[in-house]
Amino acid sequence: MFTLDAPSYMAVRMHAKDRTLREKVYRAYLSRASEFSQTSTAAEGKGDNAPLIETILALRREKALLLGYASFAEVSMAKKMATLERAEELLEDIRARARPAAVRELDEIRAFA
Repeated sequence: MFTLDAPSYMAVRMHAKDRTLREKVYRAYLSRASEFSQTSTAAEGKGDNAPLIETILALRREKALLLGYASFAEVSMAKKMATLERAEELLEDIRARARPAAVRELDEIRAFA
């Protein structure tokens, strides 16, 4: 018995000697949670996540509009994008931490030369 979770799936795909079994597992893995799944739950309309995805996308769109953004991508990026000020602070922090080691290395090179 195995599942389509990555550890089980990869073990079967890599080590099963039966080509038909490997293909069956491969096709099941690719079509999991989709309308193309061959499982009994998919045949009953329970395996297809497309309606859930549509609902999630609609809610994300609504959230973005409520927050004054044109799209959910803008909401997501607003949390992740660095401003110029933050980028300069990061570069200065890196420079300050790296400078002492660079000065020591330069002194060593000069002493060696």
